[in-house]
Parts: sequence; C-alpha cells; structure tokens
Amino acid sequence: MAMEITQVLQGSQSSARSDASTSATSNAQREALVAEQQQAQRQRQQLTREQIKRYTDELRQVSQAFNKRLSFNYNEELQLMVVKVIDGNTDRVIKELPPSELQRVHMRIREAIGLLLDESA
Repeated sequence: MAMEITQVLQGSQSSARSDASTSATSNAQREALVAEQQQAQRQRQQLTREQIKRYTDELRQVSQAFNKRLSFNYNEELQLMVVKVIDGNTDRVIKELPPSELQRVHMRIREAIGLLLDESA
C-alpha cells in the first residue's frame, strides 16, 4: 500500500513537471511567434516607406514640368501626409492638402477626445 502511494505521488510529481515544461515550451513558442510577427510588420512598414519615397520623388519630377513644386511632409502628431503645391517662380504655397485649418481642427478634436477619456477614466 505504501509502495502504491509512493508511486502515485511520484507519478503526480512527474506529471506536474511535464505540465510545467509543456507550459514553458508553449510560452516560448508564443513569444517566438509574436517576435516573428513583429519583425514581419516592421518589414512591411519599411517596404511601404520605401515605396512612398519612390512615389513622392516621381511626383516631384512630374510637377516640375508644370512649373510647380510639390513638398511632401509627414505630420507625426496626426500621422498624416501633408502635400504642398508651390509656385516655381514665386515660391508661394498655392495649395496645401489637407489645409492647415483642417489640420488644426483635427488636432483640437484629438485633444478634446483625450481630455474626455482622461476625465472618464
């Protein structure tokens, strides 16, 4: 009887060890998978940035034929591309997309939403 209890206890201990090692293995697999997905996402973003640079360079070249310049800037706060059409002779901004007024409104809306969320939390 004592021998059977010892065997049962040893069996449960080895089962607990195998569960722990299985859990550690699955955690390591999950972490590896997450790291792989993050790396793939960074590669997609880098490819997109390279494509954007190539397209903007092409647009700049085309715009010179119309005696206009295009200026491309990325607004980090809004996470938005801002394009300015500039007269080649006078260096005046003819058009800005999106307009600067709309950019300011967008920022104020974000600030208001942030204040509302801070107060409600």
